[in-house]
Amino acid sequence: MAGVGFAGGLSAQVGIGYSFKSQDFSAFVGASFAFNSIYASYSFSNGGSVGYTFGLSIFSGTPVSSNFGSVGMNYNFSNNSWSGNASAWHINHAGVTFDPSVSIAVFSDRTTNLVRGQGFKSNDQVLAKFVQQGNYQGALDYFGFEGTYDPNKPKGAEYAEGRKYYAAADPITGAIQYGYDSFSSYANLKAMWIKESFISRRAIAGKIESQEPIGTFKKYFPEERASFTYAYKNGGRFLSSSLGKYFLNQAQAYEAQSYNILPKNRVSFNWVQKFIFKIPRR
Repeated sequence: MAGVGFAGGLSAQVGIGYSFKSQDFSAFVGASFAFNSIYASYSFSNGGSVGYTFGLSIFSGTPVSSNFGSVGMNYNFSNNSWSGNASAWHINHAGVTFDPSVSIAVFSDRTTNLVRGQGFKSNDQVLAKFVQQGNYQGALDYFGFEGTYDPNKPKGAEYAEGRKYYAAADPITGAIQYGYDSFSSYANLKAMWIKESFISRRAIAGKIESQEPIGTFKKYFPEERASFTYAYKNGGRFLSSSLGKYFLNQAQAYEAQSYNILPKNRVSFNWVQKFIFKIPRR
């Protein structure tokens, strides 16, 4: 499967699939907004159809989907028939059946990179090529991550990172810059883009959190806390990243030096919340 946009949020995707149950190949094109998806599909056994779904269906572009999390309707114009589903319950002219399914997208990044002229390669392989060539800015531009590459760590709110320099967003202008450490993997680069673009959007909107304690270097600690927390909650968008635990630790470290944080807003999550954060999504 290949797609553009944010899966389920606002995206378009194309894909091919294989059903082990019916031993049938299929292909589809779809578009989604807020997990509302419209699509057209074709399979060798059922012919052509069009339909609508709401939820985590394969047509929403999510890498892992199941009919347990969706409802929808389908019209098969090859057979002139209607069908639908409510969760795993399938409804058609023959009646109601319980037919659970799970779909996993394979090679979605490879397909996209092939179409874009990089060969049938994973995002990590494409990124490694850019890094090998020293073309860090080219990697950012190719993957659509806003910002610039700058090997020099900026001065400001870098309380707990130590010598590490992944990325930073200017709390005034919203400009994002990335350091060498962000390019260790595609997932890590995407994770830092998610974290820093959070600050960038808020800076541009004039909604940066700040404080005025003794020692002005702590001024933007509340914003760093908020951005690391946001990134941790979006862990499902960069599952293979090594930064998940790091983000949580950073959020808690900045929180320890932030003032006026209400107890109910402390950075603490139970196992159910952590599981939800890691649900795969784009």
